[in-house]
Amino acid sequence: MTLAIVIVIAAFLALVLILRIAVSRSLVISASANLPAQIQPIDVEAFRNLVNPSEDDYLRRHLPASHLRRVRRARLRATCAYVRAAGRNAAVLVRIGESALSAGDPRTADAARVLVNDALMLRRNATLALIRIQIALAWPNSGLAVVPVIDGYGRLSGSAMLLGRLQIFNNWSPYLVSDPTKVWIGLEYFCYDTDDLWKMPDEELKKFAIAEVAKIGILNAEDVLDGHVVRVPKTYPAYFGTYDRFQELREFTDGFENLFLVGRNGMHKYNNQDHSMLTAMTVVDGLVAGHVDKTALWGINTEQEYHEEKK
Repeated sequence: MTLAIVIVIAAFLALVLILRIAVSRSLVISASANLPAQIQPIDVEAFRNLVNPSEDDYLRRHLPASHLRRVRRARLRATCAYVRAAGRNAAVLVRIGESALSAGDPRTADAARVLVNDALMLRRNATLALIRIQIALAWPNSGLAVVPVIDGYGRLSGSAMLLGRLQIFNNWSPYLVSDPTKVWIGLEYFCYDTDDLWKMPDEELKKFAIAEVAKIGILNAEDVLDGHVVRVPKTYPAYFGTYDRFQELREFTDGFENLFLVGRNGMHKYNNQDHSMLTAMTVVDGLVAGHVDKTALWGINTEQEYHEEKK
């Protein structure tokens, strides 16, 4: 009898260990430098609804036992997806906060420290909740510990944002805006074309962006008159994959006498805006003069001090 109990306990501990390893791997984020793009939008209200006890009570009163187990497992799988997304987002926020800890501004460093601490706690709660969910999938009547994940994510989402860049076009040039009595704001989000943010319908994306900017006190949501969404694919050149064969491709394209590659996408080069325009101007000047020096064209913005470097 004692041996049987020991075997059961050992098997249970082994199961927990396996689950912890699996859960830890599921919360790993990629090493991409574009961390904000890795944050997945989460519908917190839908998340809460999945673990609402009153919802479960309603299902238990109205469904046969066999059907109830199937429905509970389906809801558990959906809950698992939400918890996993929250845990991954927490891991991203930890990385973002850690990168800001060395900021010279004490207030920024303090805010980063709070962000890291809260995100670490959320990730811990997500890990524990995922283990509980895996056990509950085998025994659907067991309880869950998901509420700390939802509450923690709710607090973090109040301070963390997906917005990558904000600009006021009125400050660029009066000729950029049709009515200078109004404030024209540009919001930039960085993501992949496979991300939910990219696929979000225009009207939904407008509401999402307005809410983010209103959250940090830039504007009042009710004051927004209109919005427009522009999706720009392949905005940033990627320095990976077959990029080590770039010279080979450049030599091939340079072989076409009347082909001139200019700008960020044309040259697959992370130029600043002024250098991108300069490449086009250089080609036009060369065509007018009767000769374009392609070597000089490729040499624009090769000085390292002009490049944005990864810190």
